[in-house]
Amino acid sequence: MSVQILEMVKKLNLKLQAVERQIARSKIGRIISRPFRYLIGQGNRRIGFPLFGWSRMKKISTIYSDSFFVELPAGLDIYLWGCKTHDSELRLTKYLIQHLKPGDVFIDVGAHFGFYSGLASTLVGHKGKIFAFEPTPKTFKVLKQNTKSSNSFIFNQAIGSKDGSITFYEHDQLHSEYNSTIQVSGLSSNEYIVDISRLDTFAERQNITPNIIKVDVEGAEYEVVKGLDGLYNQAKFHIVLEMFSKPEKNEQQLAAAKQLHSFGLEPYQIDQNGQLEKIKHLEAYLSDLEIESDNIVFKAS
Repeated sequence: MSVQILEMVKKLNLKLQAVERQIARSKIGRIISRPFRYLIGQGNRRIGFPLFGWSRMKKISTIYSDSFFVELPAGLDIYLWGCKTHDSELRLTKYLIQHLKPGDVFIDVGAHFGFYSGLASTLVGHKGKIFAFEPTPKTFKVLKQNTKSSNSFIFNQAIGSKDGSITFYEHDQLHSEYNSTIQVSGLSSNEYIVDISRLDTFAERQNITPNIIKVDVEGAEYEVVKGLDGLYNQAKFHIVLEMFSKPEKNEQQLAAAKQLHSFGLEPYQIDQNGQLEKIKHLEAYLSDLEIESDNIVFKAS
């Protein structure tokens, strides 16, 4: 690895450590460190949006870029800290920093505003490629503003087990990260038809071999995995699935894990340093989680 790449990774890690120190402070300490952003962000989330339906587009800096857009009330953690701050997301960020290399191909299924797509674009450099998928038209407009690098290619469509079209469920801006081809119980949604592709046929058309595939599709992970058949003979890739901890919510995700196991891919947890530790019993691991979800990496043993 070149000195330049090592320096970039070092800077990213230092910025990430600074974020971790900030969010570890007391609530008062966090507010004092970002008073105006807390006022704007929480004001929009708790008053402006619930009462008036207001959303606000804000340009900010992230740990890897001086220009990134979020549309509040979604993306509040990125707006406040320049990074996704849920424990599982922090560890995923470290994992990508540690494992994505110059020239790699990264696929982001369920890219939302593109935080991970942008990070990956920085890490893989001009010789690498990023392919990001976001079916929601409104969210896709924000993603488009955040992925202007020449190595990034974005698609306003879904990924699943077929090529064609499918019903998609879009929620309000506060819950836009839950948009999916699976309807989320308890949330009102708008329905419309979107294009959908299998990932193996897409990769064949693009003539690419992915290194890391990140999948965050709110319960539709099994459908995505069923569309990967043609890639399993290239089992060197890693696939990251966000998986829920509660049994009543993760049945389809466990089915996806079983499918991946049948093709020789085993589950790994991401530790606090971004490294991988093999999970012996996935269901037990998930049931013991003290958080709602975790990002699980599947790869060949």
